[in-house]
Amino acid sequence: MTSRYIATLAAASLLLTGACSATTPSAPDLASSPLLSPTPAPTASPRSSATPEPSPGATTFTSVRHGFSLELPSDWTYTPATTDWPPDTYPTGGSSYTDQFAGPPGPFPVIDVVTRAFPERATPDAFLS
Repeated sequence: MTSRYIATLAAASLLLTGACSATTPSAPDLASSPLLSPTPAPTASPRSSATPEPSPGATTFTSVRHGFSLELPSDWTYTPATTDWPPDTYPTGGSSYTDQFAGPPGPFPVIDVVTRAFPERATPDAFLS
């Protein structure tokens, strides 16, 4: 029984020694490794002066009354203004003089836009008073 025990220990010792030496990393073979080369820097493409195309599914809204255009997501709706902003009034949402935009339900689903021409030679203080 003792000789069997010694033989088992000797075999285990050889296996352990072989396993430990097998885990030592070897140096990489650089001759067979692919060489890395730097990637060329991207070149800037020339900018186009053309009007950009709308995003897929977007709707372009143009306010003839207020003089602006914008691109709306496809799930937004709009109601254009039908009258001018009356003088001496504070703008209110949902009025006939606002362009109204409604998005999907959320914290701020409605946006109203109104404009007024700045009178020639008027100061900002005079305009706002």
